Amino acid sequence: MVTNTDAKPIAAGPEARDALVRQVSQPVRWLESVEFLISQGVTKLGRDWTRKVLSGLARQSDRSLRCVNVEDKV
Repeated sequence: MVTNTDAKPIAAGPEARDALVRQVSQPVRWLESVEFLISQGVTKLGRDWTRKVLSGLARQSDRSLRCVNVEDKV
């Protein structure tokens, strides 16, 4: 999982809890998180949000990035 507060991957529960607490008071680093994922070879993002705003922001980094709703059949 890549956190919105650090734009870096985490692997353990305690790290996730810490990141969740910090994201309440720190800026969201959505674009940096997406750019990190792209740098790691990610070509498709699954989303569970209904608005397409974040998908559009993600695709600004890489127009070939595919964003799909987790409920969509692909």
